[in-house]
Amino acid sequence: MGVIVKESVDMPIEYKPYWLSVSECAVLAGECKRELDGVVKKANGRTRVKRWGWDYLDLERWLGEIPEKFRLIPFDSLTLNEYEEGRFIGPHIDSMGYGDRIFVVSLGGPATIVFHSEPVERLQLGNGSLLSFWGKERTSIKHSTEPSPGLRYSLVFRNKR
Repeated sequence: MGVIVKESVDMPIEYKPYWLSVSECAVLAGECKRELDGVVKKANGRTRVKRWGWDYLDLERWLGEIPEKFRLIPFDSLTLNEYEEGRFIGPHIDSMGYGDRIFVVSLGGPATIVFHSEPVERLQLGNGSLLSFWGKERTSIKHSTEPSPGLRYSLVFRNKR
């Protein structure tokens, strides 16, 4: 289980490619599918989205179903995104209302996250991987994902400032 840490002027990044086991991924992907049943499909790059914490749904209700290691991530909000084949999220900068560090767990098909810095940087996210990025640069460099080659879920963990 390697950890890639890139601390550059552009973007501090920590990537753990096998943070979840194959069996944890399968269970969690099933939970994601179950949670999104009945959620109306969206017209933007993501297929469906569901949120917990802050002013959304009760975070503790779903946390009982996910692996204990998620409790090691400091967060008070969780966003579940579904990306069907060909779907993506366009270039954006996360709100200043979020804390300094964002954590993303990727489930299912591979994903490529793109950091629109000079030069442009790409990172392949695999099933069960954990990506985090932080610092002032987090809110000054746009990031996006390339179109998904297959069904994929992302779990995005954030804190309010």
